[in-house]
Amino acid sequence: MIDHIELTTRRLAVMTAFYAEALAPLGYRVVTTGRPVGFGVEGKPSCFFLELGDAPLPPIHHSFHCSTRGLVDAACAAAVAAGGTDAWGPKLAPSVHSSYYCGQMRDPDGHLLEFSCHNSE
Repeated sequence: MIDHIELTTRRLAVMTAFYAEALAPLGYRVVTTGRPVGFGVEGKPSCFFLELGDAPLPPIHHSFHCSTRGLVDAACAAAVAAGGTDAWGPKLAPSVHSSYYCGQMRDPDGHLLEFSCHNSE
């Protein structure tokens, strides 16, 4: 199981503002400031970090679990409102499995940000 992930960016303030808005529907908030900036859900350890530095190439694909398809929709909408670019979705992706519902966005650094739900509804 993955404990946490850290993205490196040249634009820490821009990426922090983007992820603060994009992850808000899932209950994430900035829980540590400075370097790195940490995001987490109340009562749980931080699991997503942003660090100032050279951005990795190629961009990274990362996904956040959503307990419902409605949360996928809300997170995708929040990511677009925060300045993300809609890559595709939200929609079913039966090539993964019959209930896999997800949407993918590009963050301001070009990373592929996915929101995914494995539950049928």
